[in-house]
Amino acid sequence: MMRWLMALLATWTLLAGCSSFRPSPYKANDKPTISDLTSERRYPQHPDPVKPQLEQVIEGYVNVLLRMQDPTIQKEAQRRIADLYLLLAEKQLASDDEGVLEQASTTLQKSISHYLPLLTTAQSDKEKLEIHYLLAKAYDLNLQQEASLKHLEHLTALSIEPPPIDGNKSSAQQIKIEAEFRLAERLFVSKEYPLAITRYQEVIDADEHGSFSEQALYKLGWSYYKEFDYQSALRPFFQLLDRLPRRHEKSSGSGARLREDTLRVVSLSFAALDGPASVKDFYQNYARNDYEIDIYQSLSQLYLEKERFQDAANALRYYIDSYPLAAVAPGLHSEIITILSKGGFPSLVLQEKAAYIQNYGVYSRFWQVHAQNRDSYLPALKGHLTGVSSHYHAKAQQSKKLADYSEAAAWYLQYLDTFPRDPSTPKMHRLLAELYYESSQYPLAIEAFEHVAYLYPAHEKQADAGYFAIQIFHQLVEQQSTDAAKHSWISKRLVSMQRFSQRFVDDERTPPLLVYIAQDLAGLKRLAEAVVAADAVLAHQSTTSSQRYIAQEIKANALFDLKRYALAESAYTELLALKGTQRDAQKRAQFRSQIAICIYKQAEALDESTDKATLAAAFLRVGQRIPESPIRANADYDAATYLLEAEQYQQAITILLDFKQRFAKHELIATVPEKLAFAYQALGQWANASTELEKIHNQQKDSDFGRQALWQAADLRLKSQEPQQAIRLFKKYVWGYPTPVDQRMEGQYQLTLLYQQTKVDWKETFWHNKLVETYSSQKQASARSRYLAARSYFSLSESRFNEFRAIRLNRSVARRLKQKTRLLNQLLNDYDTITKLEVAEFNTAATHRLGQLYQLMAKEILNSQRPKGLDEEELEEYEFILEEKAYPFEEKSISVYVSNIQYVKNNIYTEWVKKSYKALAALSPARFNKPEQYEAFYE
Repeated sequence: MMRWLMALLATWTLLAGCSSFRPSPYKANDKPTISDLTSERRYPQHPDPVKPQLEQVIEGYVNVLLRMQDPTIQKEAQRRIADLYLLLAEKQLASDDEGVLEQASTTLQKSISHYLPLLTTAQSDKEKLEIHYLLAKAYDLNLQQEASLKHLEHLTALSIEPPPIDGNKSSAQQIKIEAEFRLAERLFVSKEYPLAITRYQEVIDADEHGSFSEQALYKLGWSYYKEFDYQSALRPFFQLLDRLPRRHEKSSGSGARLREDTLRVVSLSFAALDGPASVKDFYQNYARNDYEIDIYQSLSQLYLEKERFQDAANALRYYIDSYPLAAVAPGLHSEIITILSKGGFPSLVLQEKAAYIQNYGVYSRFWQVHAQNRDSYLPALKGHLTGVSSHYHAKAQQSKKLADYSEAAAWYLQYLDTFPRDPSTPKMHRLLAELYYESSQYPLAIEAFEHVAYLYPAHEKQADAGYFAIQIFHQLVEQQSTDAAKHSWISKRLVSMQRFSQRFVDDERTPPLLVYIAQDLAGLKRLAEAVVAADAVLAHQSTTSSQRYIAQEIKANALFDLKRYALAESAYTELLALKGTQRDAQKRAQFRSQIAICIYKQAEALDESTDKATLAAAFLRVGQRIPESPIRANADYDAATYLLEAEQYQQAITILLDFKQRFAKHELIATVPEKLAFAYQALGQWANASTELEKIHNQQKDSDFGRQALWQAADLRLKSQEPQQAIRLFKKYVWGYPTPVDQRMEGQYQLTLLYQQTKVDWKETFWHNKLVETYSSQKQASARSRYLAARSYFSLSESRFNEFRAIRLNRSVARRLKQKTRLLNQLLNDYDTITKLEVAEFNTAATHRLGQLYQLMAKEILNSQRPKGLDEEELEEYEFILEEKAYPFEEKSISVYVSNIQYVKNNIYTEWVKKSYKALAALSPARFNKPEQYEAFYE
């Protein structure tokens, strides 16, 4: 019972006015609710009589009510009784005595029972309004919510007078507004948000700046929020924020709390929409205000409580993007960095630090606009520049990418521009120099190191920086590929070394610089000066053995470059005697190589008019003095060349064969076979010469030189009388080189001769056919190719001629005559082809063979087999017939022979012409068997 009364009392204790509404603490994982909100109700207060006691006063009014007959007095008494009971109930509800609290419900019921009759006797709506209002209060205190709402609704339905001209609301209007508000509150608590929205809006419309307007705006926004109409919720919230004190203004605790609560629910609304993007969109249609930053910060805080770190940072970033030159921008950006760092996003933190530098650094517009306020954010800027520079430097060291090094360098350079006189700047400049060095940007590294060494006030590691610049010069000199570039860097290095020695006189690294100067002079090709400088080092009493070693090497190299090879050979010889060289096998090999070059160069310098054998001996001295020298190959090769010119072929062959064994992979090895072939041929060693020429071919198959070498190799096998080797090489030639055609036909011709020599007839025939094919493929034929083709055609026809001659008509005459006729026709075609080639030797041969064909036909007909059973007369008649058949052939034979001997008129007298004369003499002795006529005819 006590708990119920205390709750009831708490509902009505705040009757003096209206106060703020504060939601319960928001929990990160719970959807925000308003069910636990408390509201303060405003009802008129009654005077608190001091005395007599309320019970006595009520008793007195009750007596009056019983005794008095006047309705007006009765009505007034009843009103007084109702008011007093209500006042008494309020005091009872405020008591700490549980027994007194339990009396409150009875007292409220008595108050209600006296108010109810007054409704029937009320004379005006204003009077009814007050009674409904008090009844609503009484029912509400008695926890009779439905009855209370009923009277509030009656109250709002009553008509009241319009407000006065000055705009101040009458008490009746205030009551009605409050009733509307109470109804809205009831609807809100019962979650009837659409109806609550209407009621809250009516309160606001009735009194825009009244006592309930701020609470109505707040609850109106929440009602929209509960209906998920976040966009509509924003406007009443913003209207409320326009009224509330700003964060930077002093205000009461309730006002500040209401502002924070409103900002929070605004943040919830924007979060439910599209976060900071929706804030930006909202302000497209709402006037900018001075608390816009509070909206973004509140939204950010909301996200942060939810551990939505990126969203929290993004909310602040939207404000910065909208107002990049706002004085608070650096501070907000620092908040972004803190948020992302807290959320564990190192890559995003790095991005934001870089953005911070870009937005507010020395190159930014912000830097120019806020020149007077830089001190406020310079510490943060310095820290970010240091951190970002360090990060990208480390990243570049891992990736080895030039782009990463360039990015890190840009941050270092911005640091130098931002803090030119800061004590930490030399260190940062040195880090920049190291970065340039690591990324092989040596010129930039030198410039940076020398700046650190010579252009800052005295500081630690100045000398180291200057010396490191010199070391980089060393590297640059070594890296250059052209003399001009090397000379340029050596000149700059000389300046740097002189600068170092003057600035840091007592530094232990200064003495070696004297040696470096000699080295640079040599590098600049100021060789005579370099020799003098080296001699000075060698003569100095305090130089170390190592420095003397270097000086001797400079001297030897300079003399070498001056082409004073005899002196250089001597200097290198002295260098070989030094302990440093004796301990260093690589150096010893290098100097021995230089000695070999000196000897080679001395040999090269000899006048060409010098005896060739003497020149050869000068070159051979390289191998005698430094046998392992790479240049020995050139020296021996040149010596062999001069020996060939001196016609000392056997010695040249010995050196060349040694060259082949020692320097099998040398670039000149390909030319050795040619020289050996020349020497072997000079000595008549044809087979050896052929072997070397074939090697040349194998090395240069696709070149004309290689083709000719193969031909020559084959030809030499003919000279060495090795037919099988000759056949192999000629075959290799004709199969490997279709062109030139004439040369290929020559090779096929040689193969026919070789197979004729070795008596392999079918292979000879094969190559005759191949030669004919090759000839046929030509578009234009030379006289030589026609000759070779005619020869092969004739050779091929001879086999058919012999077959023709072998067929006898002594039996099976018809069949054999048919065979001979077929062969005759083929031979006629063959001879026709030969004669078209117009080669006299084979034209006369073919013509003579043609005459022979006809002569043989006539002879075969006359000698053919006679039929059996013929008597003498029949036989004579048969022979007469045969003579008639043979006669035309004999005449044709004579005619052909005669045509053949006509070549004599053109001064062509071959053995075949001679054979035709003999045949004619045999066929027609009376006409042609006159030797003196032949001679005259020939003449």
